Amino acid sequence: MTNVSRANCNKIIMLFTDGGEERAEEIFKKYPKQAVRIFTFSVGQHNYDKGPIQWMACANKGYYYEIPSIGAIRINTQEYLDVLGRPMVKAERKAKQVQWTNVYLDALELGLVITGTLPVFNKTNTGSKKSQNQLILGVMAIDVSLEDIKNLTPRFTFGPNGYYFAIDPNGYVLLHPNLQPLTAKFHEPVTLDFLDAELENEIKVEIRKKMIDGNTGSHTISTLVKSQDERYIDASQRTYTFAPVKGTDYSLALVLPNHSLHYIRSNIADTITQAKFSESLMADKFDEYGYTFIAPRVYCTDLKPPDKNKNKNNTEFLVEFNDYIDTKTPNNDMCNVELVNRLLLDAGITSTLIKHWKGTNVQPGVVARFVATDGGITRVFPKSAGLDWQEEAETYESSFYKRSLDNDLYIFTPTPYLSKENCE
Repeated sequence: MTNVSRANCNKIIMLFTDGGEERAEEIFKKYPKQAVRIFTFSVGQHNYDKGPIQWMACANKGYYYEIPSIGAIRINTQEYLDVLGRPMVKAERKAKQVQWTNVYLDALELGLVITGTLPVFNKTNTGSKKSQNQLILGVMAIDVSLEDIKNLTPRFTFGPNGYYFAIDPNGYVLLHPNLQPLTAKFHEPVTLDFLDAELENEIKVEIRKKMIDGNTGSHTISTLVKSQDERYIDASQRTYTFAPVKGTDYSLALVLPNHSLHYIRSNIADTITQAKFSESLMADKFDEYGYTFIAPRVYCTDLKPPDKNKNKNNTEFLVEFNDYIDTKTPNNDMCNVELVNRLLLDAGITSTLIKHWKGTNVQPGVVARFVATDGGITRVFPKSAGLDWQEEAETYESSFYKRSLDNDLYIFTPTPYLSKENCE
């Protein structure tokens, strides 16, 4: 593991003494290149030679202080901050680089956040020969919600199994889909190493090192992938493409399976075709086209998807979506036209498939058939089978759907065994 200081902090030694000290020159000669600044403090009233501890401080880019009594130690020790801040003030823009914290849970219930910090300098004119004083006044900070960052990314162009993440110089991940604390209440920063966030192999160790070093690169590897419900492990190929993030100490990576290297960009400009496809989504058409679910996505800014914490029926959202599209059309400025058109395209394609199923006989023992798509359509045929459908309406979070994309053969997802104690 590589352990790199995140903020390139100053290293200092603070020496407090109430008696005479030797210069300890032999020690400093033994370690001549240590980037450690020494601050010395003479505490109390006495007559011993103060030269040695003054020399220690001045020879090691520190400062010497006299503290009249033990009770004044707390106040006087804060003065070393002014000395440490002077090189930063002189460095100006070079010193003004945003430093980022590890991920932590915000106290104001913003969820997982990171904080960016910048030093604040006193640049006022003192009126003396020096054009300005050299004090650092403090630090300003801003919290950035990880959820806000996720909302700015084009998630639905990566595919259900594609994702992105960033790591810091210590190898800790940011924005990784597996960065999910088990408890909602914790006081320490969340530090999850990249090699702990994924199933480790030699190439991932190499990728981690290159990202920490700020390199740009791409690797296509065979790896093991844990399923969404954490019940299965599948073998698949993933392409890791990474590059440093300018102006930060982070490195960003995009991970895509082979089937997500390209994506469908639907463009249905014909309003008649749009209306035809949307008609198959009507709730009163379930007998004809199967029980239909749509992924709860933000298709339009003024059409909010159901809250996960509220028990809102997906059919209610489907009805609201249909009413919205019928009233304002899919090309409304408030809508994500690509997202809406992809949903309508998949609705049209799957409705044709259902018609084909209606004209064919099923094999004995088959209770129902279903189809799910990247665009967010899930149809279960016949309608009666859809009443008991328990899978996620959001196909990007559906375990069976994501696994099916990584497997060329059939996948089986048996119902979890429930003991009598867990049943009503």
